Amino acid sequence: MIPDWISLRPEPETNWSQCLQVLEGYSSGVNSVAFSHDSTLVASGSYDRAVRVWCFDTGECVQELQGHGHWVNSVAFSHDSALVASTSYDRTVRVWRCDTGECVQEENIGAVFASLSFKPDGLRLLTSLGAIALPKLPFVGHTAAHQISAPPVGAELRNDPRVGYGFSRDRSWITWYGQDLLWLPVGFRPGISAISGCMVVIGCPSGRIIFIRFNTEVVNRCLGLGGSH
Repeated sequence: MIPDWISLRPEPETNWSQCLQVLEGYSSGVNSVAFSHDSTLVASGSYDRAVRVWCFDTGECVQELQGHGHWVNSVAFSHDSALVASTSYDRTVRVWRCDTGECVQEENIGAVFASLSFKPDGLRLLTSLGAIALPKLPFVGHTAAHQISAPPVGAELRNDPRVGYGFSRDRSWITWYGQDLLWLPVGFRPGISAISGCMVVIGCPSGRIIFIRFNTEVVNRCLGLGGSH
């Protein structure tokens, strides 16, 4: 018999949970999570407007990134895990350094979208409205190996960060470097979309799926840009 003055040891669990970590710190719902490409970090975005970066092994929050004016709806890491990007219902995209928490680029896109990822070279963000150039980024990690060229004429004239094919803010036009290219009737405007090079896929609320492939040389001649990007 164990005396009353001896504390009983805790009973071990009979069925161990598969949960490795519980990451706590948000005051409201989480909208998006993403692994870094080396699987050491996890990023999350929430209704409380914050982006947090967590260490997967310890569950520690290593960065709390504040600056968005509305809910954060998507997060993504660069391929070298040095940067994390976030998009929000405030219609902006922000890019942050994981080591310092500094916001190194902010772009006002003027639209809300959920799809967000870095190109492997770290020079563009891919979204459902088109790719976004990242010419303002400091050289971080493997990104230092790349040189960022000046924006093409179309983007420079329109002061638009998007490059290549995309959609206008109201999704009524397919664009090329921010310039209106192909007007879409109401029934053909995207509820969801994807872009790969010169190919565009539109998922319409009506149930239609539309595939479009552009000839970039012809597009440049039509818009008077000359050459190809």
